[in-house]
Amino acid sequence: MIVIMFAGITKLVELDRFARSVETWTLVPSYIRSSAVLLVPIVELAVGLGWFLGIGSRRAWLFCAGGLLAFYTALIGVQSAAASPPDCDCLGLLLRHAEWMRSAQAALVRNGLMLILLLLGGVLAVSREGKPWVQRSAQPAEVSK
Repeated sequence: MIVIMFAGITKLVELDRFARSVETWTLVPSYIRSSAVLLVPIVELAVGLGWFLGIGSRRAWLFCAGGLLAFYTALIGVQSAAASPPDCDCLGLLLRHAEWMRSAQAALVRNGLMLILLLLGGVLAVSREGKPWVQRSAQPAEVSK
């Protein structure tokens, strides 16, 4: 359910991008495409929220999500077979994030953040334990006379 809800949220966040994607569905009449730009993300968000909030029967929400997915899959198949494959930008933000995460920039940012967290963890551990970073070897005890 979180994927359906996330898909709806990403479509709403990038509504103009989703609208361009919907325009590639040439077998769908234009009046339906224009309505779908707002209707699809709202329905996806409603299905996810309905399930998570326990509004009504979760089984019904699950059935709705399955119906949406089956409908989208059939639409993609028909559009691909009868015309050109559509632009499916359903999880646009997630896909662009996944692409970016493979970049060198992302590795630098990710590794830099991990180093900062490790150093912070080390500083907190030292201040909590009250021990220095490097322990000096114990001095031999003086022999009392």
